[in-house]
Amino acid sequence: GLLWLALLDAVQAFGQGTRFHAKKLTRVPSEPSQPESAPRLEPHVARRGFISLAPAAVTLLTAPNPASADFFGGKGGADGSPVGSASLRRAVEMKRRPKPGLGPRPKLEQDFAVLLMRTSYNVADELDFVAMDQFQKDFFLFRSDEYLDYKNALEGAPMMQGDLRNAMYLDFISFAQHGTISTEMKNAKTVFDEAYSLPKKDENDDDEPLKWTTRTIRRDPTLPTNSELPAAFDAQVGDKIYAWLYDRYNLPAGGVGHLDVAPGLSPSQITAGVELILNWMKINGYMRSFEMKSSSSSTNPLGTQSFQLDIRLESPATLWSQEVLSQIGSLVGNAYEVKVILAYLRACGDIKGSLTSTRFSKEGDIRHTLTIKGFN
Repeated sequence: GLLWLALLDAVQAFGQGTRFHAKKLTRVPSEPSQPESAPRLEPHVARRGFISLAPAAVTLLTAPNPASADFFGGKGGADGSPVGSASLRRAVEMKRRPKPGLGPRPKLEQDFAVLLMRTSYNVADELDFVAMDQFQKDFFLFRSDEYLDYKNALEGAPMMQGDLRNAMYLDFISFAQHGTISTEMKNAKTVFDEAYSLPKKDENDDDEPLKWTTRTIRRDPTLPTNSELPAAFDAQVGDKIYAWLYDRYNLPAGGVGHLDVAPGLSPSQITAGVELILNWMKINGYMRSFEMKSSSSSTNPLGTQSFQLDIRLESPATLWSQEVLSQIGSLVGNAYEVKVILAYLRACGDIKGSLTSTRFSKEGDIRHTLTIKGFN
């Protein structure tokens, strides 16, 4: 029951969409919204062809869950079940976990919610560190291990599995996705075999059985090394989501709603740009509200100017998962707001930004402090 629900849910969560490219920032065209009453996604077509769910599904009922176990002290016993110290660490970690945000959160726009999940998936695919059929299997298992604990923690709050517009569900599924990506990065490979399906003779013939084969993938030397994967992942995810927002919402120069993207912006121009980007995310239901506060610029002994930008998000869609991913030491997080802001600063050319700190409150807020350098 639960496992097959998770499998069905995964087919929905990674639908077919506009192709993203890892080596350059690509403008992503807008997609029409799905009907409000029937959210569904089309099958995903991966960069190297359709990656089958079937090879993963064959082993789902019996395979151990390395992705989840690795977070809690290793894979445990010979059969992969967490035992001994791993079980103890798991129990301690579960006690430390925050409760999911039970207060009202906005409903996300379907296109934007799909964009968040799909972009992280596509970038993981493009970086060539794991076979995507293996990733899908580990992702399903990670999610099935975690789902009941999360659902029970909701204390009856409504959550429809597979509905990415529901912030409580997106919070959970994004946690499972990034937790799995982190584990795969810890075991990253440069050469691996990947299963995929051959094209049908007639794409419209639903009765034609799929044929499967494998191919050997060798990571291109121009792609990031294993140690560079987390930073490259964050940057590429941020670039793609920023490009989507910019193309969809930026207005002509000279008017309200225009984003200044250029070298040598002043602190006030940078702050205004960040505010506009967060507003774009807000209208897509990513958070209930936000506040910003910038510090006065200062100059260090080497003559480098910098200022800090404090951002507080109220009830963001990834409220719970950001904190849990931080607690478990995930190599990658899902603070999409930070990824997009840093992508904007990179697009300006000479402006450099970094995340200084993140704090979580029991009231359902996330507070980020960013340090920004390279302005006029």
